[in-house]
Amino acid sequence: MDSFETRFGLLLASATASVVAQSPVPSRIGTSGEGVATRGTVTDTPASGSIAAVGVDVGGSSVKIGVVSGTGTILERCRIVTPTTGEPTAVVEALARGVECVMRRTAHLKHAGIGLGLPGHIDPVRRFAMHCNVAALDSFPIADALEERLSLPVFIDNDATSAALGEYLFGGHGVERLMLMTLGTGIGVGVIIEGRPLVTSGGSLGDVGHIIVDPGAQHRCRMGCRGCLEAEGTVGALERRLRLFERKHPNSTLARRLQASDDPVWAAIEAVRAGNPDAISILEEMSSWIGVGVASLVHLFDPDAVLIGGGLSAAGRRFVSRVAGVVKRHTMSGRHRAVRVARATLENDAGLIGAAALALRSRQDATSLEWGQGPSMRL
Repeated sequence: MDSFETRFGLLLASATASVVAQSPVPSRIGTSGEGVATRGTVTDTPASGSIAAVGVDVGGSSVKIGVVSGTGTILERCRIVTPTTGEPTAVVEALARGVECVMRRTAHLKHAGIGLGLPGHIDPVRRFAMHCNVAALDSFPIADALEERLSLPVFIDNDATSAALGEYLFGGHGVERLMLMTLGTGIGVGVIIEGRPLVTSGGSLGDVGHIIVDPGAQHRCRMGCRGCLEAEGTVGALERRLRLFERKHPNSTLARRLQASDDPVWAAIEAVRAGNPDAISILEEMSSWIGVGVASLVHLFDPDAVLIGGGLSAAGRRFVSRVAGVVKRHTMSGRHRAVRVARATLENDAGLIGAAALALRSRQDATSLEWGQGPSMRL
């Protein structure tokens, strides 16, 4: 059964994918089963010997892997199912095979290295993720293992930070202070200030998804927090609301649509896009909580622009506009109230492109973009 995240990836890939090719990497794309990978349309054609980098965006259900040029274009890509069982070495091998697959297709380029975006808190010294939602990789030295397996330098960062970096560099936003919030199974937040990621001592921006937005709530998030943003603004929160709606209104058009689908979250997203009033109402309730959370973060981080990405952003412009309206209502007058809230330009590719940028920025001749000087800014 395809997950919501897989189907969301398909929605975005359908606008750019021109070739479907057999891949030696175990992948799950669409309903065609195993062993299929998508290749994105190449809009720039780097000369032989040009510098590119591999980006690896690790998610809870799938891993996106691609070769990215110095202009932020994905030249080749594939997707594999995230291994959820087995030893860490099995995960390393699956990732390595995916990287090798896209590198073979771009053998005429010079690969600067591999950028790896991981969910969790990043230890920059031991180069692994703590509290990672891929159990086999939790506190496992994945960067060292991949370097040994592939003989290429590996650069590691938090997945939300990587996605924010991708949007900052290649999203065309023209701001110096950018915040990205990704809405999916969990909530990730990345902040980039003048080209430099803002992180805590935990190697990410902390557990921003667990700020409390409804102290009187009874619902808990998957990590056990009551009334936090993740309890109200994630895929799990949407599933909870859909189950409640279906019990109360079993004969409604939306309930019948949910009952006919093996993925009710995706069915609800499609219903929103089709203009179903009940689906729109449910998503608008969620957008209110998300907007309250964003407003709090705007006061804390003072961004010029806030981008909404991740799976739930597939609900479209109306959903994001609703979030923007709530932010405006709950922020101070002046600069904070004027902050721009929009959907992420790179959409579901931001993490992959941003991960590759971690490796591209190690080469001064890889791109003409202005990079932030020095390491991440630590709180």
